[in-house]
Amino acid sequence: MKEDDSTAAVALGLAAVLGFLADRLFPAGPEGPGFAIWILLLGGAAVLVARRADPSRIGAVAGWSTVAATAAAATLLRDTEVVIMAMRLVLLTAASMVLLRAGGVRLWTTRPADHVLGLALVPARAAVGVVPLLGGVQPPQESSRRRLVAVARGALLAAPLLLLFGGLFASADAGFDRYVATFWSEDVLAHVVFVLVFGWIAAGLLSGVRAKRLPDPLSGFTPPRLGREETAVVLGLLALLFLAFVSFQLGYLFGGRDVIEATSGLTVADYARRGFFELMVVGLATIGVLLAGDALTTARRLFRWLAGLLVACVLVILVSAVQRLMLYTAAFGLTVDRMTAAAVMAWVAAVLVLFAATVLRERPGRFSSGAVIAGIFTAFALVMVNPGEVATRSNLDRAAAGVREADAAYLARLGADAVPTLLERIDELPAEARCELGRTLLSRWADEPEGARDDRDWHAWNAARAAARRAVRASEGHLAAAASDC
Repeated sequence: MKEDDSTAAVALGLAAVLGFLADRLFPAGPEGPGFAIWILLLGGAAVLVARRADPSRIGAVAGWSTVAATAAAATLLRDTEVVIMAMRLVLLTAASMVLLRAGGVRLWTTRPADHVLGLALVPARAAVGVVPLLGGVQPPQESSRRRLVAVARGALLAAPLLLLFGGLFASADAGFDRYVATFWSEDVLAHVVFVLVFGWIAAGLLSGVRAKRLPDPLSGFTPPRLGREETAVVLGLLALLFLAFVSFQLGYLFGGRDVIEATSGLTVADYARRGFFELMVVGLATIGVLLAGDALTTARRLFRWLAGLLVACVLVILVSAVQRLMLYTAAFGLTVDRMTAAAVMAWVAAVLVLFAATVLRERPGRFSSGAVIAGIFTAFALVMVNPGEVATRSNLDRAAAGVREADAAYLARLGADAVPTLLERIDELPAEARCELGRTLLSRWADEPEGARDDRDWHAWNAARAAARRAVRASEGHLAAAASDC
């Protein structure tokens, strides 16, 4: 058997094991410690396949597999939805980087188009990557063994079709359903489907690790070119618009509340609410415009000057957006959404600085990789900061200082991350809010709602939820007394 054939066979074997382990490790879905273990095992399998396919890839595959395993493990620490979403995005990014490296693309030479291709490759490989993997297992010369391998390959391809049409026939005819049920129960079918689905996904991703070379997403594409005149008009007019806007923002930044209200005709709260998200979109859109301009212009020197001016303007605009966020927070309190927006703004500012330090200095190879790494660090920073706990403490501090009444309904929605602080400071709340919060905490964490997953089952365990459940049950009497005051 050739080396390439044996690599495909090893990848298929590892995928089959991973499919079986998925059924054992997360029977109710990809979450909890079982999912983190499975991601770690998938990363180990990817390293083994990379070692057989091309040993030069091992370092990158192992590194990004470690990032993916760390992100999966981080979902066990927090219960805030935005943190979980950020870690899933890191997982997707890490998987895309493994596939890019397997296809011959190195991190420090990536372009924005490469990352778009990598993100698209993850679902594509998971869906159909097993097909070339099956094709890579060539039967040996002996006719009997050749037929055996061919039959096994056909069975693997036929299995999902049999399950699909068999399920439809069983739903269509009660008699056929009873006949099938005599030797094939729904429970068995569910386990088989689970094994096949996750085995198929694992095989597709491992097939990507084994890939030889990715197609260049820009090959054969000749973009239109912008000369000096077009570059001057487009970026020059944008720069004038940005400078005009920045001149207003500088007045707001240094003039304080009185200047804002006198100049804009709005209250500080309305001023902050109206512009914050729009300015964040300006920062994101400017990055796209500058990348497009860098790819299209032939007037490099002029582009660098005008793009540098735009970057400087946008950085001032982002400072204005931060000011609006701070004013809005001072008026209405800190929330998880506002903390997330601040993290996104920090990433946008880092990307703009990186653009100026790389692309504008004719060193574009470091830009895309730096932007990806900055995004990953931003996501992990959210895990470390614990937005749910910080937002809870901030709102309770404001309520204690008499700035604004605490929103008990919002605090209760923040999840398990907020529970320890709420229990610690529930007596600071007025009777009505204390009653509402006591009832919510008891209902969510002391009782066992029908159909809810118990965190004592290790498959569904989460550190924040387990701690919240223990703390609420330890304070059950106190919370019941608070809840009785309604």
